[in-house]
Amino acid sequence: MRRVEPEDIRRRQLIEATIETMAEAGFSATTLASIGQRAKLSPGLIA
Repeated sequence: MRRVEPEDIRRRQLIEATIETMAEAGFSATTLASIGQRAKLSPGLIA
C-alpha cells in the first residue's frame, strides 16, 4: 500500500477548496487567496 505524503494531502485540499470556491463564487470571482483561506493553507503554499 502506498504511503500518503504531505504533498498529496495538500494537493487534495487545494483541489477540493478550488472546486468548492468556484461552485460558490464562480470562476471569475475565485482568487488564490480565497482558495488558500478555504483550504487553510498559507499563501506561500498556493502560489
